[in-house]
Amino acid sequence: MDSSYNFSWNSLNFIDRKCLIVKNVKEFYDKSKKYGKPSGLLQAFFNMKFAEMLEGNEAIDLGAGCGNDALFLINKGFYVTCIDKEEKSRENIENKIENKDKLKIIIDDFENVELKKVNLIYSCFSLQFCNPKKIDDLMQRITKSVYKNGFFVR
Repeated sequence: MDSSYNFSWNSLNFIDRKCLIVKNVKEFYDKSKKYGKPSGLLQAFFNMKFAEMLEGNEAIDLGAGCGNDALFLINKGFYVTCIDKEEKSRENIENKIENKDKLKIIIDDFENVELKKVNLIYSCFSLQFCNPKKIDDLMQRITKSVYKNGFFVR
């Protein structure tokens, strides 16, 4: 593990994709919005039955973007807090998700938001946009915000 992080990886169930290289972020976002599919990583998390290990159904989607992953989680029975710094994300997510009772949207840099304790924190293609000076603090807060048998999936 990367020793530059000052938190305990042992206290957190951690699933990480190996590498995703995207040369054009806008193109990636536009295609995600157009096709409306959840990320392969999130689908794999459920296909490999990791979700069955969760003892609750609350999730945070860091960098929620166009809402595909939030919709997927809500359809799986989760209550989802979407955090994204782009105001246009609010409109995209609200237009995509009909079940607003299971949805909360926060528009802010997620390194500034107080994270509540949840079973699942999910981040697809967003942590690399964090301020490098704030990443250690964010990772510590993520670790503290995931219940003992929960997961941080990124």
